[in-house]
Amino acid sequence: MIYTLGRYGVVERSIAHAVRRRLAPTRIHARYSVPFSARLLSDVRPSTKPYQEASTPPPPSTSHKPKVSLHPAPVKSTSRAPTQSIPSPDPAKPPPTTSDSMSKSPLQQMTENDFRDASSHNIMAPPPPNAGTLRLFFHKMWEFLKFYYRGTKLVFRHRQAAAEMQKRVREGGVPLSRWEARFIAQSNSDTRKLVPFILIAIVVEELIPFLVIYAPWMLPSTCVLPTQRERIENKRREKQAEIAKVMAPELRGILSADAFTSSKLRDSRKLVALCGMLSLSSFGPPPTRARRIQRHLTNVKEDDDRLLAEGRGTRLTRTELYEALEERGILTVGLEPKTAQARLAWWLREVATNEAEDAVGHRMQLVARSGLGQF
Repeated sequence: MIYTLGRYGVVERSIAHAVRRRLAPTRIHARYSVPFSARLLSDVRPSTKPYQEASTPPPPSTSHKPKVSLHPAPVKSTSRAPTQSIPSPDPAKPPPTTSDSMSKSPLQQMTENDFRDASSHNIMAPPPPNAGTLRLFFHKMWEFLKFYYRGTKLVFRHRQAAAEMQKRVREGGVPLSRWEARFIAQSNSDTRKLVPFILIAIVVEELIPFLVIYAPWMLPSTCVLPTQRERIENKRREKQAEIAKVMAPELRGILSADAFTSSKLRDSRKLVALCGMLSLSSFGPPPTRARRIQRHLTNVKEDDDRLLAEGRGTRLTRTELYEALEERGILTVGLEPKTAQARLAWWLREVATNEAEDAVGHRMQLVARSGLGQF
């Protein structure tokens, strides 16, 4: 029967009628659509209206350009979120410090400044870029250890050079110059400080900044950074000026003593005043202080003889000139180079023309005069 209906075109007309009524062909039973799908595609005439599925209308066209505001006013935000006003910084209040700067102690900041200055002078290698906290810590520690290692090796080299100078003099060669004599004295001092310094650097390296501040006499001269040396010298000069101001009565007592000699000086306060003026340690009982002063001024007498034989100090550099004055208890804070040269000339003139049997006692009185400003 299906074949007969298909023969007379009944099914084809029914399907075509359904298409014209915009109905999906799937509404006709599959039994009638499958055998005649090919004929349907070839025989059905196209509809005059295009076939469109029932769907949502297309969005409106956005081909027009957005309106641009040309006035100079700032563009307002289209966000509906509530805005918060940002308070302007108060110029009277200092900027807030970061947690890192607050957590660092003055000693740590001082150490970082020393490392930064040493890196700028190519004494230590700068840290690698973008280094983390841990890597930066180990880098600084390694650079400090290398610096102390090089300083230790330099102490041994200086010791060998000093031994060669002394050997030359023993064999009847040229006598020691002032520079060579001071070099030998500094080398011997560094050698005595070397063993305790190595132990401190290996065991507790963190104590070295404390030594720079509170016990600089424990450091070898070859293991001191430029900024550390500057702090040591500034602190020594400030202390020397403070002693001259505070202990002026004791210095006057040294000048007013009748038949003054170094052996008769046993007053504790006067010995402390002289130790402060000569930048010596005042630790210990009066006899210990007296021996310390005696040894120091004996070395100064030998240095005076060499200065008198080598142009009366006119060949000294500025650094050597100020060092010579400080060793003789002469204040150098705010002292101009011409005035410093005149002060050294005054000292040498006094020891050359008025040399007494008690050379140390005579120089004690000159130290007291310089502390009181009596040139």
